[in-house]
Amino acid sequence: KRVSFDFNNSSINRRFGLSYINPYWTIDGVSRGFAAYYRKTDAGNANLLSYNSIVKGGAVTFGIPLTEYNSLSSTLGIENTKLDCSTGFLSTTCSKFVADLNDNVFNILRWTNRFAYDSRNKAIFPDKGMLHSIDAEVVFPSFGNSLEYYKLEYESQLYTSFFEDYVVALRGDLAYGNGYAGTKSLPFFENFYAGGPRSVRGYKDNTLGPLDPVTLQPIGGNVKLTGGAEVILPVPFFRDIKSVRIAGFFDAGNVYNDNLDLGQLRYSVGLSGMWVSPFGI
Repeated sequence: KRVSFDFNNSSINRRFGLSYINPYWTIDGVSRGFAAYYRKTDAGNANLLSYNSIVKGGAVTFGIPLTEYNSLSSTLGIENTKLDCSTGFLSTTCSKFVADLNDNVFNILRWTNRFAYDSRNKAIFPDKGMLHSIDAEVVFPSFGNSLEYYKLEYESQLYTSFFEDYVVALRGDLAYGNGYAGTKSLPFFENFYAGGPRSVRGYKDNTLGPLDPVTLQPIGGNVKLTGGAEVILPVPFFRDIKSVRIAGFFDAGNVYNDNLDLGQLRYSVGLSGMWVSPFGI
């Protein structure tokens, strides 16, 4: 059993979180966990539309091991989200969203399920195996001023050796979201984003895709398509050190509003270097 507390304070986020997990809630290995959190976000400092949000929430999560490689997790959470559209340049995207719903405080009852097949040999810097995962999230009508929307995402990764210590890695990520019932579209603060070292390298974080018509700041989109291929190279003099990785890569992707247009994909080619330090990658 594990209890953890996390705290983050940066120019983008201020977050406090408390969680508890019992990995063997049942003798069959079904886990159960609880979490509570507070998060204040300045989206403008993340290369996004200038607005602030305060989110307070909690969740309960169950993890179900199906086979050696297959697993299922299910999370039910509730959040209270407060938006502030008055920061920086006045955004039509944020102000129109608040005006249409005649409020800037929303209650979100979220149910998320994830099915994964994961045969990778390592959680960090794998070099063999594959991952396929499907995430399905639906936000139900709840008390007060609530939102209703859903999000679907499929992710795939493949690692295989092709010549001595050289490894080919392929990945893809496809996601879609929309509103239903009284919510006409996916709320802008739940949009998908692309750009940056974890999606399309060579572009600033979150900068790909649609822009706010007034401020010309990135707002993300309800459709995301990203992918890439890389050749992981053996590092001279560091062959026995598994915390360093160098790779040549080709990345592609973008985010869209409703319509997927392959002609608007953005590409990048380059050389990447990663090091797993005591403080992260």
